[in-house]
Amino acid sequence: MSTTQPSSTRAGTEPIKQAYEYLNQVRAQFLHNREVYDAFVEVMGKFKEKTLERMEVIERVAELFAGHHHLLSGFNQFLPKGYRLEPSDDPSHFNEVVIVTPDGRRQCRTASTITLGPGPH
Repeated sequence: MSTTQPSSTRAGTEPIKQAYEYLNQVRAQFLHNREVYDAFVEVMGKFKEKTLERMEVIERVAELFAGHHHLLSGFNQFLPKGYRLEPSDDPSHFNEVVIVTPDGRRQCRTASTITLGPGPH
């Protein structure tokens, strides 16, 4: 008798594994800046609770991870087809992120301090 899982079961766990790996990358990047990590976790929680819309999540992640190209690139794997975050190619705009949507619209976001916990939003 085989001890391996059916491919459909393994395939279902792969996105969860990728999400945990990505979360660990975020945690490692912001080891000494816990506020950014906590803000990211809060954004994801609010999305899961359906209190944030998709574009709000994308915009906030772009702001949180501006200047961290590997995290922006990694986040793209979780976005629906047609959406993506692109870091600026211009070195003088290192903290700028371009959000591309399926209809081709583009908007720029820059790093900012985001207050998501208690206090003003």
